[in-house]
Amino acid sequence: MAIEITPKIEEALIHLGQYAQASERQQFVALAETVDWSACQPEELLRTIDLALSLELSSLAIKLAQQGRRLFPKHERIQQAARVLTPPVGREVSTAYTQNLSASQLWLREHAPEYRGRWVAVREGELVATGESLQELTTVIGEDEDLTNTLISKVL
Repeated sequence: MAIEITPKIEEALIHLGQYAQASERQQFVALAETVDWSACQPEELLRTIDLALSLELSSLAIKLAQQGRRLFPKHERIQQAARVLTPPVGREVSTAYTQNLSASQLWLREHAPEYRGRWVAVREGELVATGESLQELTTVIGEDEDLTNTLISKVL
């Protein structure tokens, strides 16, 4: 289904739909990246984002949503799509947390046989609580407890 890229938006949108229906992912991406989305309606861009997601083309969907965010700042659904499809952001973990986690992992390796089949919560290499179930452990610890530096695991 090879076509020559045309400047007509309507024709490009028709072809995008056909490529999606035929699962022709490479052609879909190639055409979607050539469309001038500023000349389209927000609904057309949303439809293309939906088609990209249906083809499991998440990077293209993210790119289109972010482009839509800039082109249509007052369109609620475009802004929502852009928020949902915001690329993930990594964050650095502090050395102190990593050291505390290592101490908790070491405690778990050394004491696992004593707690086989139970849930344990270990913080900075020290046992905080145990329970028969995760729910029981959570009740013992308390739901408001800051668990940032706590390793929670079921001992197998």
